[in-house]
Amino acid sequence: MELFTKRLLIIASIGHFIVAMLHYVMPFLGPWAYAYFGAPELTKMAEAGSQLPAIEAFILAIIFSIFGFMGLSAAGIIQHLKIIRNILWVVGSIYMLRGLLVIVQIYLLAQGTETQIKDIIYSLVSLVIGAIQLLGLWFSRDVKLSTQFNKV
Repeated sequence: MELFTKRLLIIASIGHFIVAMLHYVMPFLGPWAYAYFGAPELTKMAEAGSQLPAIEAFILAIIFSIFGFMGLSAAGIIQHLKIIRNILWVVGSIYMLRGLLVIVQIYLLAQGTETQIKDIIYSLVSLVIGAIQLLGLWFSRDVKLSTQFNKV
């Protein structure tokens, strides 16, 4: 069970790092990237020459990277960080809540409104990352990961 728990937390961390990389790359792709990933207001700002969209994307990338490092810490891959578990419960819950938008999106799609498939995919990705992280935390509730997994 310990190896399973460690793997769940590592998979969730990889998901966080992938989301972070998307945010790191977005400013270099240009205004169309903001539009494609669902931020039309940032698209307009980027087209007008504003640096604010790039700054926002980099800040979000840093936050998602921190989430990834926290997951690796909880899995015992890197040094244990303080209050990690509580923060990861919040992060996983935020991902799950974002992912649950898929229910509304599928309903709107069934009603014939302009819901894009990519938005449903983004929600599903959030749902999966959040579920994996919360499962990893749930299964590790009785295990001291930072010391136990160094022996695995």
